[in-house]
Amino acid sequence: MKKILFGALCASMLLASCGGSENSGSKEVPFTEAGMLSLIKTPEGQPITLEEYEALFLNYAKAEIDPKSLDLKNNAVDSALRTLSNRKCKLPSTTDEFRTKMLSNAAPQVRGKVMEKFGGLFGESGDNVKKVVAVLKDEKDPYVIKKGIRAISNELRKAPEAANYVIAQSKSDNPEVRRVAAVSLANSWSKGVDGVVDAVRALMNDPDKTVRGVALRGAGELEDESLIDDLEKVLNDPAQEASHGDAMSGIYGFWYDYPFHKHTSKKAYDVAYNYLSKKPRTDKVPYWTSIGELSNRAESSIDAWKSMATFYKDSEWVKLMADLAADPNVNWLGRTAAVRVIAKIGTKDDLTKLQKTVEGLQNDSKQKFVLDEITKSLK
Repeated sequence: MKKILFGALCASMLLASCGGSENSGSKEVPFTEAGMLSLIKTPEGQPITLEEYEALFLNYAKAEIDPKSLDLKNNAVDSALRTLSNRKCKLPSTTDEFRTKMLSNAAPQVRGKVMEKFGGLFGESGDNVKKVVAVLKDEKDPYVIKKGIRAISNELRKAPEAANYVIAQSKSDNPEVRRVAAVSLANSWSKGVDGVVDAVRALMNDPDKTVRGVALRGAGELEDESLIDDLEKVLNDPAQEASHGDAMSGIYGFWYDYPFHKHTSKKAYDVAYNYLSKKPRTDKVPYWTSIGELSNRAESSIDAWKSMATFYKDSEWVKLMADLAADPNVNWLGRTAAVRVIAKIGTKDDLTKLQKTVEGLQNDSKQKFVLDEITKSLK
């Protein structure tokens, strides 16, 4: 009897090593991590069968789609997959047949999830990108559309159909779809693609602040100087103060191009310098995130960049940053960011001089924060 019990216990442990129960053949299980694991009966360390994986994958249909983020929530399948990975249970290589079957599934959760496997399904050729667009062209569900756009996001140069599709979706009624379209379009991978600049220009005026921000920040990656005027218009509009930081990120992308330092623009440089120099300053203008960009630089490529950007001088930027750091009207986060820029591109003498200036300021409620940053930078 003891041998029989011992044998049964071993069998049970074997079955549970990757999944979790002897009832793992049943596909109607609770939508919990334990329930999903019960679908798998492969021993630990062995490849899970494609049939097991398909049974698990189909349960994505039970996950909720968050209507705002268009992501799955309460997702027991992903929780189970993470556990299986931790247990060293290997997932199978999915076949074209499997993926095609999932793409035709009635549940948008399943269709969207299999879109995440785009690379393995379609590769990266122009013809394969067209296949993705063909699948998407009649799709109506915003979750699947979002996942589809992400699948071809960096491939718009390879097929006009892909660019046209993403541009069309940039006008979607769904702000999250427009956001992922903006990520794809305001992107160096989309530089030079027909229709992209006009689409990004429209997105820079999107009613949704998040969508606008993506387009504004990414505009510089397209290297089309016609967009600089649009960015400057935002910076000159007091009603758009909340978008000034995003617009300046786009401007920096045009002329400073960190971390690559591969291109520059005198026109964008002038916009940046003029914006930061404009007085009187306030707590919101210049926007604090627009001040500290030059505290970051790639030392391996900065000298080559300077040979292109002959209009730029470290000393002039140090002077501008010192003026910002010593201005009590500027947001203290921006002032301390200016100190960090001086620490990066200036000298200890520049910091010491600024320290004396700030120490002499009257009625400066944020003086301590600035002096603390200077002291830290002098160490």
